[in-house]
Amino acid sequence: MHKENLTYSEAIEMVMNENGGFAPLKYIYENIEKYRKKTGKTPDNTIQERVQRDDRFTRIALGVYGLTEFLENIEEYDLGFFTVKKDNIVFKEKKEIKITEKIVKQKIRIGQSRFRNDLLKSLKKCPITQIDEKRLLIASHIKPWIHSIIMSPDKTTN
Repeated sequence: MHKENLTYSEAIEMVMNENGGFAPLKYIYENIEKYRKKTGKTPDNTIQERVQRDDRFTRIALGVYGLTEFLENIEEYDLGFFTVKKDNIVFKEKKEIKITEKIVKQKIRIGQSRFRNDLLKSLKKCPITQIDEKRLLIASHIKPWIHSIIMSPDKTTN
């Protein structure tokens, strides 16, 4: 994909696009020849000079540059962030998490629903608050059933 007519800046832009919108100088030096032959006495200096002076590129960190438009979009649209991973700068896209459900693990006492139904049949309302709306009532023992004389959790008299 060698393009003889590309300028250094155009070739650098192609390398950065290939790398996700940014690149360290080392990566640019190693990959620019896919798009343009290195020419002149000091081609690496020419590449560094281009990324420093061309408005298409913005410095992200020491020796790391990004496409200015890419960086502006990241900021404007809150697309992600840069982080360091194993001495490399990495762009992490922001993930939109749309959680619509979750798994719930709950410990319930076996026979609790039968206990509640039996209690509602016998009492009809809460003996403490006098609330009779069944949807609001929770069947519970005032004294833990483990301390009851009749050792049965399903007995409404406990």
